[in-house]
Amino acid sequence: MPTNPINDNHNALPVSAASDASQEFLDIQITHVLESLPTPRIPAGFAARVASQVPADRLITVKPTHYGRNAAIVCFIALLAALFVLVPHAKDNSLSWLSVQGILCVQFALLAAWLTTRRVLTFFR
Repeated sequence: MPTNPINDNHNALPVSAASDASQEFLDIQITHVLESLPTPRIPAGFAARVASQVPADRLITVKPTHYGRNAAIVCFIALLAALFVLVPHAKDNSLSWLSVQGILCVQFALLAAWLTTRRVLTFFR
């Protein structure tokens, strides 16, 4: 360590060899304390105190909404109505009306199959 004064006041004493030894001893003690592992101490009943502060679980009930099923039923009814409206136009054997009616029939059949399997599968759960 330098032997310069500690502050700008010229009345300060220079650092001596004795204070160097005590400083080294203090450094060794601090290093020893910092490098030693502390032993954890958990008070008795700590877990019970923490568990008593946790609020009780409330049961949360969720009602299923069935938005997809309801939309499929509305589309099913709309397709059925569209098929009845298009029947008079398709009887002229016009290719465009027959293809539109065929597409609607396929959609109607797929929706009917989906709604049927969904209800059957949910019935057995």
